Amino acid sequence: MNVFAELVAWGDLGKVVAVGLTGGVGLVVTWGLLLLGLERTQEVRSGARTGTAVGYGAVALFGALCTLALLGLGLWAITQK
Repeated sequence: MNVFAELVAWGDLGKVVAVGLTGGVGLVVTWGLLLLGLERTQEVRSGARTGTAVGYGAVALFGALCTLALLGLGLWAITQK
């Protein structure tokens, strides 16, 4: 067991796993918001759903901006040491 402690930096490995899980879940949620907003906006326009297209459009815009921000943050993090 002592050999593993010398070979693996467990604290750094834990940070990588935590950031990977957080980023992965964050991207899935924000992409889902984008798709939900776009789908509901289209349903309102076609008359299949009642509500405001502006509200659903805002959800789609929020999802798109957050997705782009997370992707940019990930690319920035890759370039850092």
